[in-house]
Amino acid sequence: MSQYKSYKRGHTYKHESDIEKGKITKEKTNVLKQRKNQAKILTNIVKNAEFLDDEILESYEDSIHQEKKESGNFKAHKTRLKILIKEDKID
Repeated sequence: MSQYKSYKRGHTYKHESDIEKGKITKEKTNVLKQRKNQAKILTNIVKNAEFLDDEILESYEDSIHQEKKESGNFKAHKTRLKILIKEDKID
């Protein structure tokens, strides 16, 4: 119950389930984009190992960080949506 009150305080829109599902889809898409980006960077590193510099490594680390952030958001929204639907608190 308290989780629902807290949720409603921060989310004042109607059709909460549709909005949450949209967030989940967006974050899942972003995670997949980051993974593709990481694979591309790693391929570039392997092919051009002699030209490796800090900028390339930083971009790889940034991509990993962004993926973890989006993945955490995805999991949190998915869990929240399941709980709120289970408790029949949102449409």
